[in-house]
Amino acid sequence: MPDYVLLMKADRNGSVGLLGAGSESQKRYEAAVRALGGTVHSYLAVTGSYDLVVYASFDDEVASLLTSHVWNAAGMYTEVLRAFSSEELDRASEMRSRLTDLLPTPPPVAEDAEASSPPAATPREQGR
Repeated sequence: MPDYVLLMKADRNGSVGLLGAGSESQKRYEAAVRALGGTVHSYLAVTGSYDLVVYASFDDEVASLLTSHVWNAAGMYTEVLRAFSSEELDRASEMRSRLTDLLPTPPPVAEDAEASSPPAATPREQGR
């Protein structure tokens, strides 16, 4: 099951609800994720640009549902980041190697003559 990191920011109404609910907010979120077949690994209130950070595992469809409907209705903006384990990165690297063998190598990009030359001197620099 895919892992996700969710960065959540509350609007004014959401932050009032979040503070008022305390740990109940976490319990409700975990219950919703469990009901949809997922698992919450970590649920943290944080300082800075976001108010909550959640690390959870659930299907892509659940990620879409939870971020677009459940939390937006609760006054939360959610940024969803797909998280990859080192094993998943290794598998992706292996797939890339196989694709490299199957696909033709693109021709090298010709270097633009203007882009490689130094910038022209300004009138002020020319007068020195």
